[in-house]
Amino acid sequence: PQGTTSLYAPKKNLTVKFSQPVQMKENWGPQKKYVFKADYIDPTRAGNVVSAMLAAQMNAAYGLFENTPNHGVIDGFPIWVRINGQDAGIFNWTIPKDAWMLGMDEDNPNHLLLACEGWSEASRLQSADIDYEEDWSFEVGEATEESKAAFERMVTFVSTADDKTFVEQFDQYFDLDACLNYLCFINIAYGNDNVAKNMLMATYDGKIWYPCLYDLDSLWGINFDGTAKAEPDGVWKEDLLSNGNCLLYRVNWYFGDLVRQRYWELRSGILSKENILATFKRYMDWIPDEYYSIDNALWNPDGSLIRTLRLFQGFHAARAHPSAHAGARLAIRQ
Repeated sequence: PQGTTSLYAPKKNLTVKFSQPVQMKENWGPQKKYVFKADYIDPTRAGNVVSAMLAAQMNAAYGLFENTPNHGVIDGFPIWVRINGQDAGIFNWTIPKDAWMLGMDEDNPNHLLLACEGWSEASRLQSADIDYEEDWSFEVGEATEESKAAFERMVTFVSTADDKTFVEQFDQYFDLDACLNYLCFINIAYGNDNVAKNMLMATYDGKIWYPCLYDLDSLWGINFDGTAKAEPDGVWKEDLLSNGNCLLYRVNWYFGDLVRQRYWELRSGILSKENILATFKRYMDWIPDEYYSIDNALWNPDGSLIRTLRLFQGFHAARAHPSAHAGARLAIRQ
C-alpha cells in the first residue's frame, strides 16, 4: 500500500515492483517500480492523472522539466485490477514519486527531491528548523549534512530575506516560471491540499529549486476526503496564503504583475474551462460505462463521494466566470 492519508481509505493505492524492467509507455522507458493509484476519493478515477496532464501541458509551454517523462509530473492510464481473483476496480497505472519522474540521477549528489509531509511552520517554508521526517522527507538523495544545508539555504532565504533582497536575489534560489505555474495552477484548480503538504521541491544543482505538483486528486471542487465541495466562486484570501506557504505568499506579493500575466495566459488557453473539461472527458471516455458501474458498486455504493463530470462543469461555470474573480485577492493581486 502507498500513500499517507490514502492509507486509511478502504481502496488502497499499490506500489508494484517487477523482477525485471517493464516498459509501459515509450517515453517512460523500462522501469521496475510503478504505482497503481486507487484514487478512492474520486469516482471518476480521472482527477489525479488528468490534472497532471494539464500541469504537463502548462510546464511544457514554459520550457520546464523538458528532460522528464511528463514535464515534471506523474503520467498514467486507467486499468482494471483483480487481486487474488477478486475485482478491485478501476486504478490508474502511474509513474511513482521517484527519480525518473523528474529525470534525476540518484548517484548525483546535487539531484535532490524533497516532499512536504505536513503543515508545520517548517513545512510551510516559514522556518529552517526542519524535521526531515515530519516536515520534509527526501525522495531523491540522502539526508546528508550537505543536502540538508542546500535545502535550508533555500528555506532561510524564503523566510528571512528582506523585501529588496528577496526580489533581487530570487533567481539565485528559484526558477520563477516554476513558481508562477505552481501558484496559478493551485489557484485555478482550488488546490488547497497542495499549499504545503504534497508540494515537492526539486533541484538539479543544489542551488536552484523548482516547486513540483504532486497528488492532485482533491482539486476542482472536492476536498481531501472526496465529500466537501469547495465553493466554486471561492477565492483565496490573503490570510490563507500568509498563514500557508511562505514562498507562494511572497511570490504572489512581490511578483504580482507576473502572476497576473501568467494566470490569464493559462486561463485563456491550457487552463481554460474548455480545455480542462475536454481533457477530463477524453480520459473518462477511455473507461467503459460498465466498468464505472462495477467500480461504483464496489467503492461508492451510497454516492457519498461526489465527483462527477457534471460537478466539474458546474464548478468551472461559476469559478471560471470573470465575475468570480472581480476584486479578488487570490493569485491575482488587484
